[in-house]
Amino acid sequence: MHKAILLLCAGNSSRLGRPKQLLEWKGKSILEHIIEKLNTLNIPILAITGGYHDQMVSVLKKNNIETVYCSGWASGMSESIKFGVQSLLKQTPDLQKIMIVLSDIPLIERSHYEAILHQSETSKIVISQFQKVKGVPAVFDAAFFTKLMELKGDQGAKPIIQEHSKEVTILSSKQPFFDVDTEEDYQKLLDY
Repeated sequence: MHKAILLLCAGNSSRLGRPKQLLEWKGKSILEHIIEKLNTLNIPILAITGGYHDQMVSVLKKNNIETVYCSGWASGMSESIKFGVQSLLKQTPDLQKIMIVLSDIPLIERSHYEAILHQSETSKIVISQFQKVKGVPAVFDAAFFTKLMELKGDQGAKPIIQEHSKEVTILSSKQPFFDVDTEEDYQKLLDY
């Protein structure tokens, strides 16, 4: 089964004012921690960049991650997802599953990525949950690629998940998967 990872690195970190993916945590950038876990899955990874493109590319290339710049990144996360799915399908037209991963959620364990990918073999959509928060990483079956390419705004894939809730499998995470958007979030991360 052909699977790929879509790593979203396009945001401009407006609330933090500097590239959150490059913040240091435990001796490496947040992005490097995520890449390290994803690389162990042995699945092709495509990173979508936008804001802070040059800084992201230097880390991504150093870690052998293929990178594509999304010129419409400022329109919101949906544009990056749409562009990423289109790019992946150009490379691998028979792609069957795409796992969407954000580049600012470093606490997710490799075992959770593995579990969500395994669950996707029998589910059309698999999303993550920690306590009451639901979201990414999430895996989408090819049946939803067209809908992913029609997304608009900054809600990401939430409209698809809500519209097709009967086809969604929720996988709980033992680790929190809060994203680092503010200085307070970063300080919270440093406590882990």
